Amino acid sequence: MVLKLSKTQIFILLILVTIGIIFIILNQGLFNPLIGLSVISVLMLGIICSFFKINFLFSLLILFIPFSININIAGTESNIMFPSEPLTAVLTVAVLSKLIFFSEFSVKFIKHPLTCLIIIYFSLLAVSACFSNLPIVSLKFLLVRFCYILVFYFLTHLFIKNSIINGIKIYLYYCYALVPIIIYALYRHSLFHFEKTDSPFMSEPFFNDHTIYSACLAFVLPAITASFLFSDKLGLSLFKKTASFFLMSLFCIAIFFSYSRAAWISIIVSLLFVLILMLKIRGRFILFIFIILGAIAIENKDSIIDSFNLNTSDSNVRNADAEQVAKSITNVSNDISNAERLNRWSCAVRMTESKPLFGFGPGTYQFNYLSFQLASEMTRISVHSSYNVEKGRGGTAHSEYLLLLSESGIFTFISFLGIILTAVYTGAKIFYNTKNVQLKIVTASALLGLVSYVTHGIFNNFLDTDKAAFLFWSSLSVITTLDLYRIQTGKPKEV
Repeated sequence: MVLKLSKTQIFILLILVTIGIIFIILNQGLFNPLIGLSVISVLMLGIICSFFKINFLFSLLILFIPFSININIAGTESNIMFPSEPLTAVLTVAVLSKLIFFSEFSVKFIKHPLTCLIIIYFSLLAVSACFSNLPIVSLKFLLVRFCYILVFYFLTHLFIKNSIINGIKIYLYYCYALVPIIIYALYRHSLFHFEKTDSPFMSEPFFNDHTIYSACLAFVLPAITASFLFSDKLGLSLFKKTASFFLMSLFCIAIFFSYSRAAWISIIVSLLFVLILMLKIRGRFILFIFIILGAIAIENKDSIIDSFNLNTSDSNVRNADAEQVAKSITNVSNDISNAERLNRWSCAVRMTESKPLFGFGPGTYQFNYLSFQLASEMTRISVHSSYNVEKGRGGTAHSEYLLLLSESGIFTFISFLGIILTAVYTGAKIFYNTKNVQLKIVTASALLGLVSYVTHGIFNNFLDTDKAAFLFWSSLSVITTLDLYRIQTGKPKEV
């Protein structure tokens, strides 16, 4: 196949080459031939792959992501998640080529409200990077986020646009890859008698701690449950239905023994959302309920704060059971995890007040928040330096939303909320307005996983890692693609 390139396409190709050169410079490639050779190889492999269907490579990526581990690049101070990040880089080039030269993405997909909001969000992220006090850090962050969005959102669309069932397969592939990791983590944990205090690092080296591990487990749990409960509707065999039951049980056990309170809360919220979908409760009614609950909370804030202060259930004590861990959620007096999280949140708020419009720059929170800490709010696990952080004391703002506010400002934050609200609204619209049972099942699986993560995002932030970013951006793509499918096949009456 011979491609005839227009002046515009040649100009864009030059931009891609420039991005590759910038990447080399940022990673000190001018002084490390291995890095330069790697970048050239990625560009060439990506261009070659763009001439073929890349569903197989995408499936491999899904299977590789949970298994990827952080390794050092020889001769540099940089790290890479291997093997997922090299494959993501190759697929980034391939998707760009398909987007620019092969027109494999329909105009309707590009113009869909969710796609437009994602483009606006990334554009605002780029604008905030221009005001960063650490421009190199922000530029690296932008490049990674660009790759994640391009591969996980756009490539998911190509993967599922011709088959609704592929929408559930992306979660099942991810689940299959998680199974040996879960068994490995549970076995390690059993050696410590499933003590809560030993749970944070049982999933290493595949997941840094129990919070991201449990967030990913909770995200895919709806898809596994759906594959068991509706196996006949999805065309799954009895063997696969039985396997789904054991998978569902295994994942529930793993989530329980992760002792992640945020994951437990996110699952409860997902279950409540199931009721909302089944009962067809309108968004305005839900908003009204939140306003009433908010008014009650404000009216009784003093008694609520007092009850929080009187709560002495500590999730960090030795031999803490599940009940004590659950009760410790509202302990702000002596639970060190909660106290440190409040410290990080307070820093993020003060950073936002300092630079409300564009923030300090994407990816810079961990380097800037230290000077915003107050001695009265710091704990024994508070960090005093951005480098050589002691194990178990890392992390950034411990909130996806406050992190975005402090790093990229109010406009980027609003665009991100717009993505979430539009995705939830679109998913609910698909669920309510179609008689296609498969479409309902796949939509609900993506939507409930997304609801789980955005709930978890109140307490932790993981979108800078491919393990969680894949699930988030691909779920948005599933919802977008299924919405286009619903429109294309007609809009039946509500069921």
